Amino acid sequence: MPAAVRPSSPIARRASRLLGALAGAAIVAGLASPPAGAAAVKITKARASSVEAPAGTSADRVYDVDGADATAYCGTQGTPIMVGWTGLRSPVDEVRVRADGNYASVETRKAMTATRVRASALCARGPLRASVVTPNGTTASCGAKLALGIPVRTSWPYAESAVAVRADGTRRWRVTGPVGWRAAAVCVSARAFKRVTTRSATASFRPGQVESTVAATCPSGRRPIAWGHEADPAIGNLWQSSESRDTRLSVPFISAAQASGARGWRLTFRTPDQQPAVAGSRIAVHLTCATPR
Repeated sequence: MPAAVRPSSPIARRASRLLGALAGAAIVAGLASPPAGAAAVKITKARASSVEAPAGTSADRVYDVDGADATAYCGTQGTPIMVGWTGLRSPVDEVRVRADGNYASVETRKAMTATRVRASALCARGPLRASVVTPNGTTASCGAKLALGIPVRTSWPYAESAVAVRADGTRRWRVTGPVGWRAAAVCVSARAFKRVTTRSATASFRPGQVESTVAATCPSGRRPIAWGHEADPAIGNLWQSSESRDTRLSVPFISAAQASGARGWRLTFRTPDQQPAVAGSRIAVHLTCATPR
């Protein structure tokens, strides 16, 4: 039978040091990692607000600047994603996201008829390392980070050609279409979400419709974390200012953008002149889907 190793022997001392190092590493790993099955990134709903959207005083003031500015707040350490709205009767000028200020705002043009606009958003909390990029161009690049696109950013919302706003891979967000439309994105750590994929759906206006809806759903186990859209011109429904022949809108605008269950997102488009559609025109929604880590 082999002799027992004395505690004071060199072999015993080396074994004791090895066991101590392994125990220390296990404690550090336990502190650095979330518990098994727990997500480091949490998604909650923002505190939404609604505001009165004024109507234009005459035909030339409809769709003019200084409409509504509705805000959704995420509070401390929350980054707004999936910004949405309801109640619009005019185009969105810009969706602004402040990662450092923890809020998002939806800025609209003056409406044809007064209405109340409500802004909404989801809030992501955790190790996001979030930042917002707003280049003076049609592509927003997040480098090594994941690009969560901002759906609308314009200096001239009067679209006369087809609009497309969508992901370009996982690290860029791209806009194609009218002059004045620019890309923007919230950039987050690529480790904040896993199983990233995309889903899209298309629909069309039918003659006689003033509004048309399109919805897409993420695969099981994933949720929407960014959305984009497309719209073709509505032939026969051109809106034009009585004051300027250059101020025209022929592409349907998004009157509502909102969740459709836990895994879906729904867009409602409205004809540019807010009259029944004369002919069919295509609309689409694009989703970036993922699971928080």
